[in-house]
Amino acid sequence: MITDPDLSVIPFIPPQEFNAPFLDFIKQVPKDILQLDSGLGYHELALRNDLDNPTRFHVIYPHNLNTLLKSRGRDQITLFLVDMKTQALSQVIDDLTHFNSPLHYYLPFNIDKGEIPGLPNVIQSPGEFLHSLVLNQEQIFELLGIKTKPIMPQTPLFDKDALGFPPFVPAQTTYFIANQLLGNFSYDDDSAHIARNDEESLIEHSKGSLMNADTFERQQLIIREVEKIDSITLTGEDEKIVKKLHPTNTLLSPLVVLAPFQNPDLKHFGKAKKDNKEDLLFVAFQKALNFEQTRNYTNNLKFSEDLKEHRELVPLIGQLTTMKSRYMDFVGFLHSSFRNSPLIRLPFQGRSLYKELSVFRTDAMHLITQPANGKNINKTIARFGQALASRTISPELKIGLKALNRQIVSMSDMPFEWLDLDGIPLAFSHDVCRMPETPIHGLMATFARNEQFAYTVPEDILSKTLVIFGSEENAFRIWQPLVIAMGVEMGFQCKVCLNASQAVMAIKENKPDFIIFDCHGGFDERTNSSYLMLGKEKLTGDLIVQHQLSAPLIFLSACNTAPTYGTIHPVANAFFEAGCLSVTSTYLPINIKTSTILYIRLLRNLRMAATIALHHNWLGFVAHTVRTSAIAEAFNFVRSTKKTEAEQQEIDAIQARTHTLLMSFHHRRQIYEELEHNLKKLSGKDQHIMSKLVPEYLFYTNLGRSDLVKFEVFTRNLKALNAFD
Repeated sequence: MITDPDLSVIPFIPPQEFNAPFLDFIKQVPKDILQLDSGLGYHELALRNDLDNPTRFHVIYPHNLNTLLKSRGRDQITLFLVDMKTQALSQVIDDLTHFNSPLHYYLPFNIDKGEIPGLPNVIQSPGEFLHSLVLNQEQIFELLGIKTKPIMPQTPLFDKDALGFPPFVPAQTTYFIANQLLGNFSYDDDSAHIARNDEESLIEHSKGSLMNADTFERQQLIIREVEKIDSITLTGEDEKIVKKLHPTNTLLSPLVVLAPFQNPDLKHFGKAKKDNKEDLLFVAFQKALNFEQTRNYTNNLKFSEDLKEHRELVPLIGQLTTMKSRYMDFVGFLHSSFRNSPLIRLPFQGRSLYKELSVFRTDAMHLITQPANGKNINKTIARFGQALASRTISPELKIGLKALNRQIVSMSDMPFEWLDLDGIPLAFSHDVCRMPETPIHGLMATFARNEQFAYTVPEDILSKTLVIFGSEENAFRIWQPLVIAMGVEMGFQCKVCLNASQAVMAIKENKPDFIIFDCHGGFDERTNSSYLMLGKEKLTGDLIVQHQLSAPLIFLSACNTAPTYGTIHPVANAFFEAGCLSVTSTYLPINIKTSTILYIRLLRNLRMAATIALHHNWLGFVAHTVRTSAIAEAFNFVRSTKKTEAEQQEIDAIQARTHTLLMSFHHRRQIYEELEHNLKKLSGKDQHIMSKLVPEYLFYTNLGRSDLVKFEVFTRNLKALNAFD
């Protein structure tokens, strides 16, 4: 897409260029020309070779276009989306014309009626574009230098009667994903027939949804599309078309869940004055913070009542929420494209969940850390998880989540890992990574970073690991000799860094792939940002970006680095801006002893995970290590009550077996449900052990697309297993 940069970067408003009609166009075309011949064959090829193959979508500004065209060459099929309102339009057209190729196509947008684009090879609909590709395939393959059999597109089943085009926008995005996977495209020159044919049903559907506001009727339309996508992979698994390395592995792609939240912390942006047009935008947004949806994705009546005195803001608020919905649907589609993932958007949440989350606000952190209150955190987290599930998850979706072995990619400002699935937190039963929706531009930035830069965990990852000690306090120092000795044995480096300059030097010298920060963390209420403490110096996001302090993988063993309520500038954002792909961060204060033991276990486990094909990706590895820390702490509690060596050995054996069973998705719920009973049996005491322990495993969140960071050894073995005879 060629357009002018949006200079008004407001954290809650999507980039202006994404409020364009081409968003749906992109959803209706393939990622690769070979999908036109066999979408399923293309999907099988990706699974066999463990490929991530996203939609290759880039935003280019006019002053960079000439450089891009020179470096890209003319031997790739490229669709240029040209903003006809760009200020440098004449130069853009000159550059495109000069570097034109028969493989280049042009879709002008923001075009006035009767205006002539002045570009060759202009197309105006998905059908016209695909029709041209098929018609000119012989010339295209010759220019690409590829010898292939003729493409014979499958019979288009795109009309609403064949596959049931859903009359609900969030379901339509998932519908397009399913059709792309099937290679089921429309070659009609006027693909707008979909919208026209369904205009009446859309109206009727909206009326019915208002009357059934407390049902999950609309969510069922999304689930129907999700089931189509899953059935393709599950059939391939049943038929042994693609083989798994281990029975505990899954071939199902991660489920991408959009869980939009009207973050109350955004009220800190700007001070509104009604006499200023831009400030009026902030007034509207602050009113929009009260916007939320019912279970059936209709406007909450309380929100409508609130707006009776602010009629002049209604159109602006509607525009803001629509822009956010469209943007999240589109970026969700792009993120789904990496692994052909199904996509679910949940109803907008807002003030109904503020009460449950406000317990975790930054100015109340000192209360959470009190020993007397810490043990009640189980109930507090459970209350939020239950409220979130009740408002957003249908019984059918809950059944699907509980039954299917898959990872979860969440786009949300909420702690989605705390979602309650019939008494069990999602983080215990599933591997979950999360992309914050604030600032909203970050969702697209995360896609672009992963689309352009792929990283696999090498077998010698430990030799590329750096542990940074940021505190000389005794509570930290008593563990440091053990970690240093491990480093000597296992090959990783440890450095004491008591200011930013020392951290800069350590990172430049070691050039690590994986950094663990072992230090204090905190938050600044004035700037609504979190930071790390290196000695007495704050390592802020600005310093991280300024000095490019980063690595592909980062683990923050520090308190409050990603609070759920009270800060909207988590320090992880800066690491991502500096080039990181995955940051394991913390929602709440963590205990120095238990958090240090956790990252020590992570380092020990990493030696095996990097050389033996146990975990597919970094998300699975970190989630398993964090999840088993809850089990380890519980067994340590029981172990402390036993004296004999035989009793200790029995506990060790049971704990090791439990850790192994937790590798299997289908054992996790059973282990969680039976854990209390088994602990009582081992301890010989009738006491609720788990309720006495602070659930620190729920205090961690995996930010970024850690599901896309794969272990080299796993991918190599999977490809060898599925190599064609």
